[in-house]
Amino acid sequence: MDALLRSPTEIARRQLARVFLKQGAEAGLQRLREVQASAPQILGESLTNLLGYHLLAQDKIAEAVEVFRRNVELHPDSSNAWNSLAEAYLHAGDVELAADAYRRSVELDRRNVNSRWMLTQLANPS
Repeated sequence: MDALLRSPTEIARRQLARVFLKQGAEAGLQRLREVQASAPQILGESLTNLLGYHLLAQDKIAEAVEVFRRNVELHPDSSNAWNSLAEAYLHAGDVELAADAYRRSVELDRRNVNSRWMLTQLANPS
């Protein structure tokens, strides 16, 4: 477990999260771009998603949306990246953008159960 906490990917993710939390979205996105440009193997699609969810958990919704947007830019054919962006849009209160992102997620992978279910929920609010 200690080795996992000290892995280059975990260190990079934690450092990025600190930049977002302490210096804001602009500085965090700049650092994210630098890491992705210099060492793309360190922070791939999955770890970028984890960073976005870490920011959501810290109630840094605008920052999380930006991270997920960046992930979609880098991985436009990833159903999972679009699904995560949709979740962030929902946290931000933008139902229309969330629905668009969920639709794109389903277009990319019809088996994405979460995206399909969320589209149903958005179409039929209780």
